[in-house]
Amino acid sequence: MTQSQKDATVERWYVFSVSYRKEMEVQDELSANGFNTYIPMHFCLREYNGRKSRQLLPAISGLVFVKGSREQLLEYRNSSKLKNNIFLKSHVMSDGTRKYVQVRDEDMENFRKLNDIKDIKLTYYKPEELNIEKGSKVKIMDGPFEGITGVVQKLPGKRGQYLVVSLPDVAIAAVSIKPQYVEPMEIKVKKSQNVEKDTLLLARKALALLVGKRNDMTGGRSLIINEIRQLIASLKDCKTFLPNDKAHFQFAFYAAHLALGEETHKNRQELECLLPRLKSNNLLLPTARLIFYYEDHEQAELNTANEIIDKWDNTHYTDPQKYVIQLRQFIVKQKEPRE
Repeated sequence: MTQSQKDATVERWYVFSVSYRKEMEVQDELSANGFNTYIPMHFCLREYNGRKSRQLLPAISGLVFVKGSREQLLEYRNSSKLKNNIFLKSHVMSDGTRKYVQVRDEDMENFRKLNDIKDIKLTYYKPEELNIEKGSKVKIMDGPFEGITGVVQKLPGKRGQYLVVSLPDVAIAAVSIKPQYVEPMEIKVKKSQNVEKDTLLLARKALALLVGKRNDMTGGRSLIINEIRQLIASLKDCKTFLPNDKAHFQFAFYAAHLALGEETHKNRQELECLLPRLKSNNLLLPTARLIFYYEDHEQAELNTANEIIDKWDNTHYTDPQKYVIQLRQFIVKQKEPRE
């Protein structure tokens, strides 16, 4: 038996192209023959004789997904009473051979998860209508789309970000989304070319995320998370040498992991070893102590930060000092007992 013959006996997801409005009839016949089938459905308002009714109809016209071996499905098609209305979707290759479109199990499961969520508005596209390579591949970590993978990108003529889930060579489904928990799956970034600049940027982004945790920043939260992860990736294998640079580097990673809800122990431990080596007027000293207090509620950390801040000239705070004072006000307020 050749490899092609063996391949024809393996059960996979295939796609039938079906004549208009024959989808349900084909699905019923396939199910009666013991095949596992799937048609994404949605509700539509239809009007007949002046009356509107809500009907459940195929969301993608002309497609029926079915799991079986190619051999079984071709045999079914040739013996079906609907054989003039159905064709197993395929492409003719450059060498003249015919390749039948297959859908991986994981892609089918992911596509079904999105399509089967109730009360969401999906938009469907043909593969040639969107360039999904433009998006960043992500996994949704929470909310109604939890566990679904796809790309997040802007779509032509539409506002905001969309989660795009595709079945290669078959169909694409997109839904407007403002994800609070998006985890990039593929981060392709170059190693940082300016470690000092990117370290300071990472720290600022991390503090912005921490400060925004209890503020209304849902619109920008996912964007900041993605930026933090990209900065972490670009700085991951970089090195610093001077104590001041090392301290800022460790603080940036510590604050970033804290903001993302990840393990902070290693970075905090290294940071605590570096802080005594900094000059007394280094603003990282009170900033780090304030974030330590934010993390573990240890009053001693807040007291240390207050002692440093109290030595500043309160008649003329510099802008960086003003920022530290504002950070202290926010953190102390968040730690106050709530009624």
